[in-house]
Amino acid sequence: MDDYDSDISSGCMLYPVFCTSDIKPDILDDLIINSRKGLKAIQGEDSAAFYFLDSNPGVPIVSGSHLPMKAFHSSWIGKSLDEVYSHYKTEHSGQNNGFCDHTFAILDEESVAKKTMLLATDKEGSLVTLRSDFYSSLHELVPVEMGTAAVQNWKKYEVITREIEERKEEEYRASIYARKEKGEPLRDIEKKAIGEQLEEM
Repeated sequence: MDDYDSDISSGCMLYPVFCTSDIKPDILDDLIINSRKGLKAIQGEDSAAFYFLDSNPGVPIVSGSHLPMKAFHSSWIGKSLDEVYSHYKTEHSGQNNGFCDHTFAILDEESVAKKTMLLATDKEGSLVTLRSDFYSSLHELVPVEMGTAAVQNWKKYEVITREIEERKEEEYRASIYARKEKGEPLRDIEKKAIGEQLEEM
């Protein structure tokens, strides 16, 4: 049973996924589950979802892809990053069609072999990519799309993994506690990160 079905992913920001290799349904299912688990564990909410382009032709896109995925033919098999990006910029970026404006993802041959995916963004002008495991994928895409994380941080890693994300979160929380000890005011997002009760308006 899909714990993250369309009822949850409806209305949230959608991140398009281009399959440039033949990706089996079990890998798609694994990505759906683990990407949202990673986002929920770190941010505490389901604020984003992946949508596999070509997976449901002729049906209006109103929510993220959800379990169980079925096999489908991707028109992007064998396409290059540049070809995918050109299509994304023309058909999805800035089109107000439910997809985010600056970030997308690609499932390729390495996705099959290593269960990783290629994340891509032009949030800061030029196209920048990062390879990520499934758990870390939405956690990286969401703050970049929202402008709350610097794209340049992606250049620090060859592949970002769950272990790296969890270490980053520990360091982030430690810095918040240090500021709290000094009596510095905390933003709501920082209070949430260390489990403090937010003040009611």
